[in-house]
Amino acid sequence: MKSIVYSQTIIENQKSYIDCLTATALRIKRAFDTNDTTKVYPIYNIFNATSTDLLMYKLHSELKTCVRDQLGYDRPLWMQAWLNFQTEKQLLDWHNHDWQWHGYICIDPKNTKTVWRDFEIHNKIGQIYFGDGGKEHAVQAIDPFDGYRITLGFDITDIPDVISTNFGLTPF
Repeated sequence: MKSIVYSQTIIENQKSYIDCLTATALRIKRAFDTNDTTKVYPIYNIFNATSTDLLMYKLHSELKTCVRDQLGYDRPLWMQAWLNFQTEKQLLDWHNHDWQWHGYICIDPKNTKTVWRDFEIHNKIGQIYFGDGGKEHAVQAIDPFDGYRITLGFDITDIPDVISTNFGLTPF
């Protein structure tokens, strides 16, 4: 299973999302004494860290609708979600998410692509990818870029007794 939808909310409000997530990245880096918001993903949830931002609230609601429509049911779900705030040198090498479902949301993806062993996606502003977990993938720059590539990653499960040391796992 895999799907790609586009968020008009992100497309129409990209600058506001970039501003919010840039400020949040600085807070996460300071709070967890890190230069990499992705590496500390188990100890926060990006939607909790931005819970009072109206646009992030709208995006969370849109994501819930997207996921539930794709799955076709309304059983309880749990989600971990984090901020990928990366320079070109920090792009994610081959890795896996050992969860039932995985996805990501493109805020400012630069000219990059996400590559799996059997397909690839050219990342675009507002794009929401949702698919099966357990598939190895990486992010590659198509063109060199300055600044930060900004995406949100998320994993979802419907297993109620999943044992996790992830403090960012929340009901979805």
